[in-house]
Amino acid sequence: MSAKDAFFKKVQENNDSQAARIERAKEDIQTFRTRMKVLVNQVEQWLKDSGVEITIIENEHHDDSVGIMAGDSSNLRRYLINSIRLKNGTKTAAITPIAIYGYGAAGRAALTLENPNRAPRTTKYFLTLDKDDLSWYIHPENQPAARPGQPRQRDLLTEESFFRAIETLA
Repeated sequence: MSAKDAFFKKVQENNDSQAARIERAKEDIQTFRTRMKVLVNQVEQWLKDSGVEITIIENEHHDDSVGIMAGDSSNLRRYLINSIRLKNGTKTAAITPIAIYGYGAAGRAALTLENPNRAPRTTKYFLTLDKDDLSWYIHPENQPAARPGQPRQRDLLTEESFFRAIETLA
């Protein structure tokens, strides 16, 4: 094979690889958007009739992790996704998306609580979407890092673990 033929073959392989990464990113974005919507709807159901003010928002989210996966020239870094805001008097909480890629997850979000009558005023949890079973897991922001070869301690996000996390919103 000539150098020219080898070059053209390599260009085609790179183009095919880039196209595959873009298609994968599109699928991952759709999965993340769907799982965030399900999460937001679940939280809304858990808090139904609680007296907590609930606001569901669909915003354009800028996700640099998609640019890394699909290439910086990709316009996929911005996508619409749901989040939720909760308010109980002066206390607030929000679940907002962070990124699709990183930390071995299929998506990450933050649960941030603000209570002006408490020190510290802000409490934060991370929600990670498991790549295998697409379940949400929760862990505190200040949780120590996992030891090499051992997974980070995390709890399945259930109604019980959610209400433990948002206790300061009461």
